[in-house]
Amino acid sequence: MVHEGDEWWCNGVEPGAIAGGGISPMLGFEAFRDRFQLLLQDFARESSSFDEFERNVRAFFSDSDEEEEKVWREAIQRIKDGAPIEDFFAGLATVPETRAEVIVQELKRFMPAEEFIAMPLAAMPLAAA
Repeated sequence: MVHEGDEWWCNGVEPGAIAGGGISPMLGFEAFRDRFQLLLQDFARESSSFDEFERNVRAFFSDSDEEEEKVWREAIQRIKDGAPIEDFFAGLATVPETRAEVIVQELKRFMPAEEFIAMPLAAMPLAAA
């Protein structure tokens, strides 16, 4: 999350080809999340099978932004080293690192492809704790 000018931007790392901005950190994240959901819906709509959907999602997630990844890793290290966290972010839960392949494999394990592709995105679990 970066504050640039009058907006907060949530930039994708992995996937790197996505960003969202807003006048507060929450609105920036919501814009990011909405774009992310729309992309997944597009992948599902354009895929004729779960395997095709999985290939598209994996390709999307493998497109990382090296600059943002460097910023992300540096931020993780600063937190591990005990750096103070800004008030807005201090109350957020921490979660283990999750990769796209983990998400796709979990969904595939629990749900037939036809149900997954037709599933409303609001009900889709994106990561397991």
